[in-house]
Amino acid sequence: MSGTPVRPTRDDLPRPPYDSATAAVLAALEPLGFWREMTVDNLPTWRSPVEDSRAAFRSAHPGTDLTEDHLTSFDGVEIPVAVLRDGARGADDGAQGEGPATGRRGDPGHGGDGPGGDPGSRGGLPAQGAGGGLPVQGHGGDEPGGDPGSRGGLPAQEPGGDLPTQGPGPLFVSLHGGGLVMGSRYSGLRTVVPWMRRYGGVVVSPEYRLAPESPAPTAVEDCYATVCWAVDNAAALGADPGRVVLVGASAGGGLALGVLLMARDRHGPQVLGALADYPMLDDRTGQEDGSVSGLQYLHQGTWPSAYNNVAWEAALGQRRGTGAVSPYEAPARATWLGDLPPVFLSVASAEPFRDEVVALASALWRDGGVAELHVFPGGTHAMEEVSTTWLARGLGAARDAWVERLLVPEDPGTNLLAVARAGTYPALSEQVLAGASPLAQGPLEGLEVLHHGAAVGLDVP
Repeated sequence: MSGTPVRPTRDDLPRPPYDSATAAVLAALEPLGFWREMTVDNLPTWRSPVEDSRAAFRSAHPGTDLTEDHLTSFDGVEIPVAVLRDGARGADDGAQGEGPATGRRGDPGHGGDGPGGDPGSRGGLPAQGAGGGLPVQGHGGDEPGGDPGSRGGLPAQEPGGDLPTQGPGPLFVSLHGGGLVMGSRYSGLRTVVPWMRRYGGVVVSPEYRLAPESPAPTAVEDCYATVCWAVDNAAALGADPGRVVLVGASAGGGLALGVLLMARDRHGPQVLGALADYPMLDDRTGQEDGSVSGLQYLHQGTWPSAYNNVAWEAALGQRRGTGAVSPYEAPARATWLGDLPPVFLSVASAEPFRDEVVALASALWRDGGVAELHVFPGGTHAMEEVSTTWLARGLGAARDAWVERLLVPEDPGTNLLAVARAGTYPALSEQVLAGASPLAQGPLEGLEVLHHGAAVGLDVP
């Protein structure tokens, strides 16, 4: 019939455009051959040596104390764990690098995410060496032109002088990215180190096992075992077991969500919140019956669906796309997302993971959860590594604000007083400013609010 719209095929699907800064970098990289074919068989050639990532990490963060330990995972296998503390705080607290569980002496080095590091340290950008990829020329960081202690070329957040310092600080568990097939315990730490410096505490980063050598659910089981180990040894680590924060990007973000589901279903450790940047959540993304965004970016961007397809095939094999995949392996498979702690989600509009991340946020809200979702227009996967301008600033500010609210929440009475003083609601102003307390009266009785990272009854006097 004449004039009937024709649905585009996947080869000519309309796509949200990249922002100008991102487009300029991608266009400059394209003729240089940075994106080569990825297959399950050649995955080992995409990986950077762990020793190189560790050496670069130590060089980039001289103020960070790095020790090593091991934990026994679910199947009896020991996996290495990196433990990070702020060097200045560690000296004051008498930390000497003893492993909490084994008493082994760790390497008291320092570190940062290395130049030419694993793709997991840059959310999927191929590493130079071990088969080629994206070099970082003339810089100590793990993104193009970036400062080694920064996020996306921005200065690292310095410790705040007005934050409480008494008692143990938070327990950050960092889960690296790399599509479940690349990366190491030294990847991705650049995001969390500034928070450790600001709020104190400890960062724990496991060397979870990679596919295809160790297929799913090995990675998420290793990460869950790490959280259990870290909480059990929190006193020796010098961290607060009641303030556990999971941090992960890409595959690490998906693993963080898988760990939340495991902890809920197994009645495991309490987690205060999870920050998941552009998380890898759905094994069906990139397949013909998968998300629109997965088909839009089949061969475009820093982590196209073509790569994602290989990664999921390595992790799941013939189970991929079938009903045999568990929510712990692919959190988008979860049918109920209730009873989870607050979750921070970020994603770009011009990448394969867009639709699965937005869908997860909606499912969290559907089931009564607390989710903060940021969708940045025009970015590609690992957006802040490719566009160090407003995209990086916006993502960095959103992350920092969420972590601040989680770890140093304001008294809700402060806001009540401010609203009363503004005079927007005269009756409320009259009661509050006269010293009366309307919070337990009338329709407000039994109202639940988010405070200290959890929904609680609004009973502030």
